[in-house]
Amino acid sequence: MTTLQNLHRKIRHYCLDNFDHWINIYQKLRENRPNTLSYSYEPNDYDIFPRYQANQALLQGVEEIEPTNYSTINDLKKSIIESALKSRTIFTKEVYGTAKNAIEDERKKFKAFVGNITESDLLNVPDLFYRRKISDIETYNWKIKLKLHSVDFTGFWFPKNDIRLNNCDFLVFDEDAVAQESEKNINEIVKSFIEDKYFVFNEDNVNYELEKDTFDIFNLSPETFLFDKKFYWLIYYSHEDFYIIKNKQIAERLKNDFPQLKESMNELT
Repeated sequence: MTTLQNLHRKIRHYCLDNFDHWINIYQKLRENRPNTLSYSYEPNDYDIFPRYQANQALLQGVEEIEPTNYSTINDLKKSIIESALKSRTIFTKEVYGTAKNAIEDERKKFKAFVGNITESDLLNVPDLFYRRKISDIETYNWKIKLKLHSVDFTGFWFPKNDIRLNNCDFLVFDEDAVAQESEKNINEIVKSFIEDKYFVFNEDNVNYELEKDTFDIFNLSPETFLFDKKFYWLIYYSHEDFYIIKNKQIAERLKNDFPQLKESMNELT
C-alpha cells in the first residue's frame, strides 16, 4: 500500500514542480518587460504560460484518484494517466496553435514520466500534504446536502433570514475588520474546532477534501465554502471580502476574543 501511495505522491510532486517551473519562467519574462498599463502577450508567451496551466489540469486529474483503491502499480498508473489526460480547466479548453501544442507537449511528457516510474523510484518520496479532488458525482451529492443549509451556489450567499432568526449561530465580518497580526490567532481558534478533514468548494467547481493541517481561512479564493462532513460548521468567503461563519461555538468564541468582529457583524447585518 505504501508503494502505491508513494507512486501517487511522486506524480503529484511532478505536476507541482512543473507548475512552479513554468510559472516562474513566465513571471521572470514579464518582469523584464517595460511596465505598461496594457497586458499584452508576446508570441513566445503562448509556448510558456499554457504549460503551467496544463500541469495544473493534470494535477487535478491525478488528485481525483485514490491510490488505496488499487492493488497494483500498473493499474494505478493506468487510472492516473487516464484521469489526468482527460482533465480540463477553463484555461486548457478550446486552445489553438502554439498554446495547444504546448499543452499537448506537457501531457505527452507527463504520460512518459508516469510510464517510466519504477519501484526503485518509489523508495524515498518526499512527504506532501493531503488533497483529494472531489469527483463530479460526489460534488453533486454534497451540493444536494448543502441546499438543506440554504446554500444553492447561484453566487453571492448572505442568508439574512437565517442570520436574523439564529443570530448566535453566525458570525459575519469584513476582512478589513481583522488586523493582520490577528489573522493567525483567529485561524487557530477556528481550526481547533475542525476534525481531521474538511471540504473546500469554490465557484470554479474545482472542489477538494483536505486535512486539518492545511486549514487557513485567510488564504481563500472568493466565493468559497468550507464545511465538514457532518455540517457541524460552515464558512463562506465572498467576492466582497466578508466572511460568514455558521457555528454557535466558533461564533461566540471569536466574538468574545475579538470584539471588533462583533462590531463588523452589526454593521453588515
